[in-house]
Amino acid sequence: MENKKNLYRLRGCLRAYFQFNRENKDREICIFMGTPRHKNLGDHAIVYAQYKYIEKMYPNMEIFEFSKLEYETYRFLLKKIITKKALIVIDGGGNLGTLWPEENALINNVISDFQDNRIIIFPQTAYYEGDKRIEFINAFSDKINSHKDILLMLRDKASYEIFCNLINKNRLQLCPDIVLSMFLKGNDQYTNERNEIGICIRDDLESINGKNTIDLICSALDKKEAGYKMITTFADHNIYPEERERILRDKWNEFASCKLVITDRLHGMIFSAITGTKCFALDNLSKKVSGGYEWVKDLGYITLCKDTDELMELLNEVVYE
Repeated sequence: MENKKNLYRLRGCLRAYFQFNRENKDREICIFMGTPRHKNLGDHAIVYAQYKYIEKMYPNMEIFEFSKLEYETYRFLLKKIITKKALIVIDGGGNLGTLWPEENALINNVISDFQDNRIIIFPQTAYYEGDKRIEFINAFSDKINSHKDILLMLRDKASYEIFCNLINKNRLQLCPDIVLSMFLKGNDQYTNERNEIGICIRDDLESINGKNTIDLICSALDKKEAGYKMITTFADHNIYPEERERILRDKWNEFASCKLVITDRLHGMIFSAITGTKCFALDNLSKKVSGGYEWVKDLGYITLCKDTDELMELLNEVVYE
């Protein structure tokens, strides 16, 4: 059923693209290539913020979106029909490097497929490990340097320093995760009552905390008789473009209902930042939380803990109403 839905969606998008191209030959076009349909709301928040950014910076540009599945399934067709005048956008995220090889391959393939198009890669974290680390870094640097017109944005200093001596400076930019641009709208809309503490700890490849940390946190809060709940930056189903904003706003309201969020997820920290929610953050394997913290540390309500011991000390010092 979902495959049929994806096919109908692709056909509709292709028809819209062909019609727009035919009727608006002088209008600029932007293609979001390889967008998510999965449950990770951090990734969807990135796409949503990219839309807002492009709409603001290029108000006359028409945006079309092809998911990762659509790109990989119809890659040959998309290469043929997308004109050279189209701006190609590759989503930001933590996708560069060896940690998530499928996502890294997607970035490389899109760059290779659209050599004559202008490409913007929104802010990324890069993380390389293993024996072939240098080989992968050099290969990606060569790909960026050889492209006709490309900009690689990196969202933390560690990622930027990997490439700053390998990639031409005019193709590199150090800037925050694009979701933080949502903060510029202010967070005064999140004025609902804040009752509980939200715990948002990851349990995937990037985790260095996990269940033991959750148990420690819950035990400390139980001793204080503090109300808490488990929250997540994931939806309970795959997300399509037409429902993206509604689900994100529901999730932001959930974060805004917390008087404190404890998280080791970058977008757990960022969702806290844009909703004005006090946050104690722990780092993750790729260090993207500590890297992202540099952009929010002056807010006054986000704290990066160097380890669980420091987190426990902070929890013990907090006075709950």
